[in-house]
Amino acid sequence: MPSAPRVDRLFRAMAANGGQPAIAEGDISHSYHDLLHQIDAWSARLDHHGIAGGEVIGLQSDFAFTSITLALALFRRGCIVAFLSPSAASEDALAGCCAAGLFTFGRTGEEAFQRRSCEGSHPLLDGLRDERKPGFVIFSSGSSGRPKAILHDLDGFFAAYDRPTKPMTTLAFLLFDHIAGLDTLFYTLHAGGSLVLVADRSPRSVCDAVARWSVEVLPVSPSFLKLLCLGEAAATANLGSLRIVTFGSEPMDRATLDRVAERIPHARLRQKYGASEFGAPSARTREEDGLWIRFNGDDTVRVKDGVLWMRLPTTMLGYLNADQPRTADGWLCTGDRVEVDGEWLRILGRESDLINVGGEKVFPSEVEAVISELDAVAEVVVSGASHPLIGQIVSATIRPRETAADCAALRSLVRRHCMSRLARHKVPVKISFTQAALFNERQKLLRTPPPPPEA
Repeated sequence: MPSAPRVDRLFRAMAANGGQPAIAEGDISHSYHDLLHQIDAWSARLDHHGIAGGEVIGLQSDFAFTSITLALALFRRGCIVAFLSPSAASEDALAGCCAAGLFTFGRTGEEAFQRRSCEGSHPLLDGLRDERKPGFVIFSSGSSGRPKAILHDLDGFFAAYDRPTKPMTTLAFLLFDHIAGLDTLFYTLHAGGSLVLVADRSPRSVCDAVARWSVEVLPVSPSFLKLLCLGEAAATANLGSLRIVTFGSEPMDRATLDRVAERIPHARLRQKYGASEFGAPSARTREEDGLWIRFNGDDTVRVKDGVLWMRLPTTMLGYLNADQPRTADGWLCTGDRVEVDGEWLRILGRESDLINVGGEKVFPSEVEAVISELDAVAEVVVSGASHPLIGQIVSATIRPRETAADCAALRSLVRRHCMSRLARHKVPVKISFTQAALFNERQKLLRTPPPPPEA
């Protein structure tokens, strides 16, 4: 057995919850007893495949009862699970984390396991093995280069769930291979709550699942909330069970926040902030203005030159395929620009996304927030476009609502609205339109969307 007290504690808590609902999938509710029974069944199959504690095993799947129980069985065995998106090219990722095998799942849920040769190791992996601890690996999006293989000590990561919380029914919206999706899973299981899985992440499917299973907590992205508010699903569905709607992974704009408050007035809106390197630290959202957040805990946050730094017990052990980013005393630069008001912070966006217009800095999220105020706009993403004289100009790609058929008129409207709200250098010079979604499978805005066809 692995030397991981917090992992052992989770399994004891799941056993104590017995017949309580743990996972809802389709029309079936699985209890904690069912969960543990399936984990035991997986253990026999792991024996068959010769999988031993300390091995890195890839798991390529979205959320499903089978994949969740497999991950837990691997953790109980002391393995290090490398989570991969179903759409990911797996070979480079598996090589980067020294994986000894890969589980994949077919459309009907059947699993396949493939052994792979693993040459060499890594000191961070060896350290986990020496301590007989389970761990997990997730991969960065790779938007700024090769995806980074991020290694976590599972027992250390579980420190975020030491405080007892009330069991609630939570929807698993964010992906299984994403740190926020794993946080949703771990938080729910530690609290003894129920996790609701969805076949797809469309507003209609999400709203149907909320009504079907009386979902209380909905953790989503601002991009999804924009779609939810602009469509008919939220207007016609029974969302009365929702008590908390959390949002994170990208900056929220005022217009969307106000629309969500209007559509779901009985739910509390909470901002969450996190990163693949350290998870989602405990924080509070300012009641009078949900765009501001305050982190709990002493000596957790620093702001240097407008950029947020964090130091947390849940911080990763390190990258397996890149240089280590932490300082000698444990601080990690998030790369996010923030505005400061005493203890409160407002996340402005990635420093790497800043647009340099003739020496003037422009935050894409600021321009997106203004354009999102227009009802004719369904989605918008702002980025920098090269300019021979001033370095960059502001470029906006917009997906109009179906009622906004006249793109020429909408282009003029966007420019007039931005001129009335923004400094001149922040007004988009280039405005193009697309009917394609402007967010990726992780429900985050595509900062470099493909060249859209003119409508």
